[in-house]
Amino acid sequence: MPLLRRILSVIVWVTIVGALGWAVWWYFGSSSSATSYKLAAVTRVDILETVSATGKLEARNEVEVGSQISGKIIEVRVDFGDMVKKGDVLAIIDPESYQAKVKQAEADLAVARADMKLAESTWRRTKKLAESNAVSASSLDDAEASLEKARANVSQAEASLSSAKTDLERTAILAPIDGVVIDRAIEMGQTVAASLSAPTLFTLAEDLKKIRVRILVDEADIGHVQVGQASTFTVDAYTNLKFDAVIAQIRKQPEETSNVVTYIVMADADNPDEKLLPGMTANVTVEVANHKGVLAVPRSATRWAPEGAQASRGKRAVWVLKDGTPEAVEVKLGASSGQIVEVTGDLKEGEQVITGVNGASASSSNSSSSSNRTRMPAPPMPGM
Repeated sequence: MPLLRRILSVIVWVTIVGALGWAVWWYFGSSSSATSYKLAAVTRVDILETVSATGKLEARNEVEVGSQISGKIIEVRVDFGDMVKKGDVLAIIDPESYQAKVKQAEADLAVARADMKLAESTWRRTKKLAESNAVSASSLDDAEASLEKARANVSQAEASLSSAKTDLERTAILAPIDGVVIDRAIEMGQTVAASLSAPTLFTLAEDLKKIRVRILVDEADIGHVQVGQASTFTVDAYTNLKFDAVIAQIRKQPEETSNVVTYIVMADADNPDEKLLPGMTANVTVEVANHKGVLAVPRSATRWAPEGAQASRGKRAVWVLKDGTPEAVEVKLGASSGQIVEVTGDLKEGEQVITGVNGASASSSNSSSSSNRTRMPAPPMPGM
């Protein structure tokens, strides 16, 4: 009997310990293996659809000024940043040799006019003599030819004088527009040579109070960009400021660099304080569409699916919880901005969609998410 009681006592204790172990496993083990989902509400929002690109700032109208004659620079009257008016003298080329050419042309013209005067007198005398048959007809023809030649020589001398005077005037290099000097590539004493590829001596910008942005837009985005659209941009010099611009021109000629095709888009911006300077790099955002009051979900909701779920070809879905189990809802995606995307389909405002699983490294959190825990059912008691 004592042995039997001892055996029964051991059996009772083993049963109690087993029951306690099962309870602990069910409470902690099943809870830890339950799936906890991250949820976010379907909301109605305004989505501003944009295209991002980079560009360079330019003056709206830049004019390169060169020299039409050769010679040595004896005076430079402007420097970087100087404001000039149309017709202002920028620099002067030594005029001495051109003054001499004008004097020579004037002398040549005087000689030609004297020769013409003499030829006219000779022609008149010969004509009178020919009328009285005192000279032959051929003599009159010779006198007329000499007069025509003298007149041609006068015309040629006048043209040479005009050309010499023009070259003399060109010794003063003038500003062709009102503007500001943004580049000067000449020094006093330097010699310039006139040719078809003559170097640029000055670069003038018409007005820096208005500036232009040359934007390189990717071929995938160019179809969304239109003239008149609003845009904003920032520059590295003023990272805390945003500047407004308007799309003014879309160029059709593609630019290809390293197999990347872009198109040039020009945007105009006001620059009243002249903070913006030609050559600055701009980070541009073009507002291509504004979708008001559309249903939207976090982008992560459109990427998540339960493990092993098979996606339908050409279709997109988001997942909602039905009785604690993920269920797919077919949707169509629309405009996106940042981390939200427009959806259309069998979803209602306020409905909760799954954006991920708590504890999964690939999941992305959402500030408006609330978590929903699904607990596994208790397994059967041992021996039952």
